Amino acid sequence: MTLLPFLPVPVVMEPSSSSTAGYLGGESGSTGLSVAYTPFLYNGNLHIVLQQVGPDFGVSFQTFVYQSTDQGATWAPLDAANGPIRVDETPGAGFVFDGDHTIIVAWSPTGGPLTGVGPWPVNLQNFNLLTETWGAPYGTVGAPTVNRIVINQCVLRPDGSILVLTNRTSAGLGVVGLQAHVYSGGVWTVSFDVDTNVAGSFVSNGNSAAVMDSTGNVHVFGTARDGTSQELFYQLVKSDNTLGTFAVIQVGTPNLPGISQEFQPAISGDNVIIGLNDPTGIAYATIAVGTPLSAPVFTVLGSPGIDPAGPGVTVSRLFPAVIAVDATGIYAAYIIDQTGILPSLIRLCGNPNITTPLVGWNDSILAYDTDASGLPSNVAFLGLARDGGNQFATMAQAGAGFGDRTQYWLGVFTPATAAFRVALYGYKRFKNRPVCAPDLVELPEVPPVKRVL
Repeated sequence: MTLLPFLPVPVVMEPSSSSTAGYLGGESGSTGLSVAYTPFLYNGNLHIVLQQVGPDFGVSFQTFVYQSTDQGATWAPLDAANGPIRVDETPGAGFVFDGDHTIIVAWSPTGGPLTGVGPWPVNLQNFNLLTETWGAPYGTVGAPTVNRIVINQCVLRPDGSILVLTNRTSAGLGVVGLQAHVYSGGVWTVSFDVDTNVAGSFVSNGNSAAVMDSTGNVHVFGTARDGTSQELFYQLVKSDNTLGTFAVIQVGTPNLPGISQEFQPAISGDNVIIGLNDPTGIAYATIAVGTPLSAPVFTVLGSPGIDPAGPGVTVSRLFPAVIAVDATGIYAAYIIDQTGILPSLIRLCGNPNITTPLVGWNDSILAYDTDASGLPSNVAFLGLARDGGNQFATMAQAGAGFGDRTQYWLGVFTPATAAFRVALYGYKRFKNRPVCAPDLVELPEVPPVKRVL
């Protein structure tokens, strides 16, 4: 299979970004793929949801839809004055593209982890890609409320209902627990706990990664800690709002990365896949695969994981791989922080076996080197999506504050087809006559027609 390296010099999506005023991608819950921080294609153009983060924005943090009409070279917000506005600098919006022309954003207008205890409400707001305008906020009446709210994902299910995943409550200055809130038929209908099967002294940390399959079942991943160790767990949320299969996938020390919105699980055949690290957290990148989708049993791929040729350097930290799937195979990209060296590396791995993801990880490349690009900081967040020959990829810088988390475009996007016109010339035959020489009339030659690119 063909692996495409990322752009050698990334494109900053919002040029006004600074160390204290950043623009970070939203978390998507699209069917079959949790597209964290990654653009999607609509009407031939790229679109992404970006959120303002960082102290320079004071107490007004807006969420935007950015568009690129030139394959990612430049980006600009659409209807910039009317997007959702938050009062907390913590990233706090989940979104989903309905596959037609609507982006649905779940957000909290009045609160977040840094704003105060609350409780704070969940609201919804749509962006119309046909008119390129924001609609009015809705779901404001009877909205569910959560202490120090963190909105993780927003999922649009086949029956038209919207499921929003958040933390359950607060603990001191932090957040704990997982909850789901359902908006259906124009009203909020039910809220329920997602982490009730976490056992013993373990407590989930309020963050999640999630992906929906074609039946409307949502596959949720989370982290629970007990002070000395942590477990990565899985919970199936069925389309009828009941809980299905629960599994503890991995148990290890706090060195293991906790599940958060930055994880990007995906559906591949009858499998759900999520990127992980080995139990030490720094030896190799791997995946966990659960099958069948109706009641997954998980297997973690052992050494050397998804990248037999890597990492190839002395590692201080690995970020679990983000996963993308298309008709050509399974793709996984992961970040490497090198010991004693600040710039990060990104490796891209491929597997053509869509139905059997645990075998076939034989292809990998060094897709990106921040040292070569001249970026001043290491990489914190990574997004990846595939669409045939196109590869949509983004990254965000890491830093001490949220403002450092500036979104960059790294993708490889070529329009699927060029527009062109064809003129035919030669002879025509009149209708309803016998086929004979007198029926054929020579036509004048049409001048050559140039392609319209």
